[in-house]
Amino acid sequence: MLGKIMKYEFKSLGRIFFPIYIGVALLTVLAIIVSAINNAIKTDGVSVMSVVNGGVLVITFIALFVVPSVSSFIAGYKFYESTVKSQGYLTHTLPVKKSTLVIGKNIVGGIFGIMSVITSCICFIIYGLVTLGFDQRFNIGHLFEIIKKVTSHPEFISHRCEICVIIVLFIIAVIVQQYGNVGFIHMCSSIGQRMNKNKGAWTVVSYLVINFTVSLVLQIIIGVISATANSSYFNNLNAAIENHQYTFLMMVLVFCVLINVVLSVIYNAIAIRFFDKKLNLE
Repeated sequence: MLGKIMKYEFKSLGRIFFPIYIGVALLTVLAIIVSAINNAIKTDGVSVMSVVNGGVLVITFIALFVVPSVSSFIAGYKFYESTVKSQGYLTHTLPVKKSTLVIGKNIVGGIFGIMSVITSCICFIIYGLVTLGFDQRFNIGHLFEIIKKVTSHPEFISHRCEICVIIVLFIIAVIVQQYGNVGFIHMCSSIGQRMNKNKGAWTVVSYLVINFTVSLVLQIIIGVISATANSSYFNNLNAAIENHQYTFLMMVLVFCVLINVVLSVIYNAIAIRFFDKKLNLE
């Protein structure tokens, strides 16, 4: 049943996300074309074409940044529509466990979040490589030369294993973060649906309050640690970090991954509990 839930959710979210990805790709192509025209004209000073080029470039970069940022909210809103609003009556009468329903939708929402990040990164890289190619002083061979110099640097050679592990951990951290973002909105939807009126507003309120509370707790913990630890402790810690910076960075990434995994489990557990035991669609 999990597969069927994911298949339906993929189709539902795909009708929103795939047009967005196509739009971002077309916007990137437009930015490349405008940049090529502006480069071919080569007028001194500020021209209409240079202003247009700058405007298109700003819009493109904003789109590339916004798409990954709002993907979890889009997936979360579709989840809210299908579980809390009028569609909720049909969704909750399906012969499927609430855990399967929540987890299936969370997985698909996380997949589209990851796809959003990948799409933006690919468009950004393509734009950068193509526009750099407009400069006659630069060609693709120069890029390979830069990569060769970096990979042959003694610092990279001596720590290549650690660097590869850091890259892998960073990718895992991004993936887990996407799932956590979607799961957090699912949890807030499950809390908002408990109210008899203004379920959407209560969902937003719970999102803001929980976000603020978590941030405040983290700031208090950091403040307490900073106030209680003496300066010599921090000096020793800084020295240790400088001597083992790659190991420290790996530990930080592992910690981030574990924290996000734990939070994702908590978010899903709360959402499942509320939809299973405290469902209120009146």
